[in-house]
Amino acid sequence: KKKIDPHFRRKFEENYEIWNKSFLIFYSAQNLTEDLFFKHLYCVIIIKEIFCNLESSLDFNRVFPELSGSSYFGWFTEFFSDFHINTPISDQLKLNSTEQNHKSYPIFGDFFHLFYQKLVSPKVRHNLGEFYTPPDLASKMVVETYEFGQKIMDPACGTGVFLIEILKIIIFNTQHSLDEKKKAAKNVFGFDINPLACALARMNIILALHLSKIDFPWQKIQIYHESVLFWENRYFSVDKITHKFDLIIGNPAWITIKSMQHLKYKEKVKKLASKLGFKPKPHQVPNIEISALFFFQSREFLVRNGVIALVVSNAFITGSNHAITRTFPEFDGISIWSFDLDIFSVPHICIFARYSPRLIRSESELNNLELENLEFSAHKEGNNWNFHLKERYFLIPSRIKRQNSRLQVQKLIKKEEKKNLQSLLPHGNNSYYRLSHRGADIFPRSLLSILPQFESSGKLVIIPQNKESKANWDFDLESQLKKYPDIYHFGKILVESRYIFPILKSKHLIPFAFTHFDYAFIPIELDGDSHRYRKIQEKNSKGWHYYQILEQIFQENHKSGAAIRSLWERINFHNNLTNPRHLSPIKVVYQRSGSYVKAALLLDPHVIVDTTNYFLKLSSIDEAYYVMGFLNAPDLTKAVRIEKSARDIHKLPFTFFLPDFDLHNPLHQKLVMHSQNMERKVKSIANLEIESLLKRNNSSLKKENYYNLTILKELKTRHLQTKIYQILGWNVKKDQIIGDFAELNKIIWDITHER
Repeated sequence: KKKIDPHFRRKFEENYEIWNKSFLIFYSAQNLTEDLFFKHLYCVIIIKEIFCNLESSLDFNRVFPELSGSSYFGWFTEFFSDFHINTPISDQLKLNSTEQNHKSYPIFGDFFHLFYQKLVSPKVRHNLGEFYTPPDLASKMVVETYEFGQKIMDPACGTGVFLIEILKIIIFNTQHSLDEKKKAAKNVFGFDINPLACALARMNIILALHLSKIDFPWQKIQIYHESVLFWENRYFSVDKITHKFDLIIGNPAWITIKSMQHLKYKEKVKKLASKLGFKPKPHQVPNIEISALFFFQSREFLVRNGVIALVVSNAFITGSNHAITRTFPEFDGISIWSFDLDIFSVPHICIFARYSPRLIRSESELNNLELENLEFSAHKEGNNWNFHLKERYFLIPSRIKRQNSRLQVQKLIKKEEKKNLQSLLPHGNNSYYRLSHRGADIFPRSLLSILPQFESSGKLVIIPQNKESKANWDFDLESQLKKYPDIYHFGKILVESRYIFPILKSKHLIPFAFTHFDYAFIPIELDGDSHRYRKIQEKNSKGWHYYQILEQIFQENHKSGAAIRSLWERINFHNNLTNPRHLSPIKVVYQRSGSYVKAALLLDPHVIVDTTNYFLKLSSIDEAYYVMGFLNAPDLTKAVRIEKSARDIHKLPFTFFLPDFDLHNPLHQKLVMHSQNMERKVKSIANLEIESLLKRNNSSLKKENYYNLTILKELKTRHLQTKIYQILGWNVKKDQIIGDFAELNKIIWDITHER
């Protein structure tokens, strides 16, 4: 960077701006630095240097159009036209050329994958949904699906690992002539929206052909800087490849809409999802995965009975965001590979299917749907992965659901799990489903979460700065606050206590109770006599001034391209916080995700239930205990585990049958009394644990102050939860249930099977 001649600085800045705008589709504005641009430019130099070492007679611009001419890399390749460097890859080429005298086959592969991955941090790549496919997995998928001479496409080829594995099969084939191999190589296509990835993939193929001594016109290598989702006719009309491919194979990005940086691109994705016919319910739209778009868009490119083989997230078979995906319209012969080890540190599968035009399954056909699943044990030795077949079984829908006349397939489960599910709790109508609502979005926590301490007057709150909360936010809160001496004194912030709210988070929930609250500054107040909250109105208050500071910080730091433009929009997302149900005096709260369904009764209307929980507004205490008992039953947790996606619970408990509470039904009253009894026991166990913790820190439950809140953060809720389960009869490790929890299961069984 420092060596660039000042004369070229203007040219650099012009192209940096163009590059920046182009790559906003991939990266956040914070990641699009000049340093990253220089890394890309350095990569371009390496590609050109290697190419010129291999072939000096060919025009670089013709072979690498995405790095040449009017592209934001073109000026740079011209500038460095006479610049030469030695690279480790060049040395490896020389070594391989020498080894050709001693070996009957060339040594080649994806030379650039490590270099490409180092361009950005693993965290950034993870956020982009980019996971590099190990060559051993790519090879296994290729061997399973590819037949010599087929026309194939990798729709998101990256540096070309799948294309290289296909070329290996072509090159090492001993049954076909050199001309037949050349013809087969011409049928290998790769597409990617990242021009640098395209150039690296092309360079990998050039190296493979060069090392194999195959005389192939490099300028005709079929790698294109083009989006198969949003075709732009950069090189040719999409009509030329419509329904032309025998195989589509690859590992497209696993990114969801909510993780995307570019607002316009998000809208394009939503429209395409609607066009392709799998746009989910509104609350699931942010969870649409790009890989699902690739899966369905493949129907435009595959020939009849053509095969698609993709590496995708495990959500394809378990996630509620893929309930429509799993109807598999116009796909047949669907099979799955799963693995006992997460190769990408994220649960994943390989999905295979055959294109069958106009195949739309009825509800009865979906109920009979069976997908073969081959589960492999995965083991890594050095840089190599080994896969061995561990188990073969069939996956079937746990349930078929009809939503607004559209069929949806819930999580795919083993046949044996379906039998277990039927022995636990019955599915059926449950009116509590519509009464269940997600808690409020108290975000960003880094701005709103606080540790309060009330003054003796009780009117003001001192908020010590929570320095740990500043992670991932680039701001200096203290320098902002110094501008407001009326609310900021010696490192502490003073606002009216009416703007400080207790927050119930899921991490503080235990069966039948909760341990304590967190606290947050929330700029809301009661809206007269309407029994709802509204945005803060009192402009002379200290709370108003503090809110203005936080709004300014939010504006300076919120994600570019985000649909939410203000702190208030974020806090009151979908008008959730201002809904009157938050002020209900009787709530049953249960967590949104986790391994166990846990619920507690909340009787303080001023406690805000946050978005990590769901809650029900109920009309009577007895009904609340009735619902709470149902939610804490071990059989419900077991049933939900079978059906839920990953850790998500959401409204799934209320897809199981529970009759409306009847005050005069003896069984219902029995559940109420048993829940009350279990709640007393749980609170006794929890209080002993909390008292012990506070005593070790020279405090007690009698004084809930700033010091206590700090101590309670050390409380190990999971340990306490296990202790509660054990004392009350549920050995979660051995899955043995006796005592109070066994009685709870029995009452629930009697209620749900009562005639």
